[in-house]
Amino acid sequence: MSPKNEIPILVLSLLITVGLIAGGFWWFTKKSSVDSLSHLINSDGEPRGKVFASVPNIPTGLFNYGGSTSWAPIRLTADPIIQAARPEFRLHYVEPLSSASGSGSGIQLLIDGQLTFAQSSRPVVDQELSRAQQHGFTLKQIHGFN
Repeated sequence: MSPKNEIPILVLSLLITVGLIAGGFWWFTKKSSVDSLSHLINSDGEPRGKVFASVPNIPTGLFNYGGSTSWAPIRLTADPIIQAARPEFRLHYVEPLSSASGSGSGIQLLIDGQLTFAQSSRPVVDQELSRAQQHGFTLKQIHGFN
């Protein structure tokens, strides 16, 4: 191909790439998990108390949790709603001291007894299940919102 014939192909490739990136950005911002929690808040921005207030057998106390950074937008939206509806159920997000936040570090802190529960955006791996058994307990995975 001559350099003259390559210019339209390069311009077209650049436009397609920019379009794909922009479309992906739009898709992920419009399909955010936070949007799925909007039904938990009324028009005044207050939590719909019946959602969490009617849940039976809520434990009382302070519960440390940590883990997946994928859950951060959900956590930032849901925690205040839960706290308003059930003040006896206090949540405290724990950042790991020696590593970055993430599913693996949250599961590690859970196994080490530093968390009550961990959030993970991936399944628990066999090595983590084995480590938990070595510490005398079994990890239980709970998937999604039911």
